[in-house]
Amino acid sequence: MSEPWSHGLEAVTSSGEDVAANYGMRLSSSSDRYHRAYETIQLVQSPWGSWGKDAWIHDQVTGRFADADQIA
Repeated sequence: MSEPWSHGLEAVTSSGEDVAANYGMRLSSSSDRYHRAYETIQLVQSPWGSWGKDAWIHDQVTGRFADADQIA
């Protein structure tokens, strides 16, 4: 089983006016979209770094998910 932090994350910014229109908006510039995507990735990844290397336990027998002492 792979560690939870070994999985990737792909952020896709839209380039279609039709997609922006679904949210009642106009399409932002490419620079703005990539800046927002970068900020979003930073927010998503920040909790990943708060776990110690051996924090993930996932013991189905005991029901213990993680070692709380290794989570900031």
